[in-house]
Amino acid sequence: GGDMATIGGENIWYRHHASYENEAGQMVVIEDNDYVRKVTVGDETTYTVHWTGVAYGAYQAVAVLGVGFVLTRYFWSRRKLLRVSNPAGEEDQAALEAARRRTGCDREAELYRCSHIHTPMLMGFRRPVILLPEDVPAGSLEAALAHELIHLKHRDTWYMLLMTLARCVHWFNPAARLLAERLDRDCELYCDQTVARNWDRSRRARYGELLLRLAAGGKGNPSTALFSQKQRLEERLTAMMNGKTYGKKAFALGAAACLTLALATTALGAYTG
Repeated sequence: GGDMATIGGENIWYRHHASYENEAGQMVVIEDNDYVRKVTVGDETTYTVHWTGVAYGAYQAVAVLGVGFVLTRYFWSRRKLLRVSNPAGEEDQAALEAARRRTGCDREAELYRCSHIHTPMLMGFRRPVILLPEDVPAGSLEAALAHELIHLKHRDTWYMLLMTLARCVHWFNPAARLLAERLDRDCELYCDQTVARNWDRSRRARYGELLLRLAAGGKGNPSTALFSQKQRLEERLTAMMNGKTYGKKAFALGAAACLTLALATTALGAYTG
């Protein structure tokens, strides 16, 4: 950055380049950038490293690599899973339609069975897909699909992409990680609460058994899954059995905080660059 100037018929940024003749008649040339300053006086050249610029450049490089890794991993995983997936049968499609009526979700999503996953999951942004493992109990199929449809209805994959990117940008900040984990937690608790709304205690217990059966599954991409992290299972079961409610306002505020973090870093980069 800096102001434009013309020296020797050449347009340059004079913040980063200057030349003049000193009192001893020697030519002094100063070349500067965000990382190093080069000063030449006559035949002698010295260098000064701007360590804050180097540190910020390293931070930017790690952030870009992190974002690239996350996106590459996501698209590679999606492609790999869809290759080993088969379109869902009539029974699955009937359960999906029943779950749609129950949740009021009118967004379209393709439904597949996949032998390489252990828990139902929603993947995708413009063309979402719902993947079902091979061993979902028939009596729990509608509840599992309802959980994923609630994610779809509220576009939670976009929220999760946003908070994943915010974590990549703020890889050095433990607060960003804690915020992302809290958002993921509240999102899953809200979906559980919505699915189990108006259920009696015995039906809630059966849904809890489904979570326990799927406890071997996991999540590592910007997708949603019926079961995420094992350490949260007890909290989810307790909240569901006690009928504790969770609103979407807190989740939306958290997503806004993630966006604010990302924009703040962008502004910082514009200022320091």
